[in-house]
Amino acid sequence: MTKRLVIIVWALLISSVFSFEAERRVTPDIGSLGDEIFYEINLSYTDSESLLNIPAATDFLPFELKDSKIKKHKEGDVWIVSLQYILTLFSIEDSVIPTQSLRFNSNNRFYTTELKPFVITLKSLLKTDEEGKYKIESVSKPYVLNIYWKGYLKPVLLLLFLGVLIFFGIWYYLKQKQVKETEDFVPKETRTPLQISLDSFAGLNASMVQDDTSLKLFYLMVTEITKHYLGAVYDKHVPEMTTTEALRFMRSQLGEAFEKKLNAILGQSDLVKFARFQPRNDVNIEVLEKAINFVKAVDEKIVVEISEEPKAPEEVSQ
Repeated sequence: MTKRLVIIVWALLISSVFSFEAERRVTPDIGSLGDEIFYEINLSYTDSESLLNIPAATDFLPFELKDSKIKKHKEGDVWIVSLQYILTLFSIEDSVIPTQSLRFNSNNRFYTTELKPFVITLKSLLKTDEEGKYKIESVSKPYVLNIYWKGYLKPVLLLLFLGVLIFFGIWYYLKQKQVKETEDFVPKETRTPLQISLDSFAGLNASMVQDDTSLKLFYLMVTEITKHYLGAVYDKHVPEMTTTEALRFMRSQLGEAFEKKLNAILGQSDLVKFARFQPRNDVNIEVLEKAINFVKAVDEKIVVEISEEPKAPEEVSQ
């Protein structure tokens, strides 16, 4: 579907452009005053266009137009037209063919283009055996390419613009629909931070400690669950804090007693993770119980603080 739309829009754009090429030249390149020179305008344009008029005789002053002829043939869907003019040159000064006009019809719309002045100059060869001979040169740009936008370009561009808007509208709708379906598919968390941490602790067991790797993993999980609980109830950056930063933060929030409780958990974990300390299995069980009791104590402290907050005057009066 998208490929077909692109092809249609491209075809409309191509059909909305009218262009033609014109090439001009003068032959021969050596001659004498009074000799004939041949001025040619070679045109090419598509089959959907037609040439309505060619330069008139007056377009060649100060030259004398002696004769003219038209050669025309078709290559594929392109017309190749050669306008040939026989002129006589009488001056050794720069001679200028004035601006010339060509008129085309393209699907009943008319276009006029102008060929800028074409300068022809004669330069003496300065050779005794060729006395009176001059080199004939053209100093104007011989090649012309003109492009015209047809009348229905605006509707084509408007159609293209609307197509782009519709495409992005559909894309945005499908994108939002996908996001919503993803959000609906993922169940929303309904547990409290305390319930989440207790459920996570329930998945740990001292019996999982079998070697150094599992021992470090055990203490890492205890540390992370504890920090994530504090991050959920106090500051989301707690899980990123070092042990020292977390203890300082705990002291600022709930005082020295809770700082010591947290240090009993994090300090023991740091010994295992960084100092290769290997505690007994009963110590592992004790640290896990301390972590569980710690989050419960913090949660109770928060509940008490909330209940002790002063009520608004209107609530007291009720």
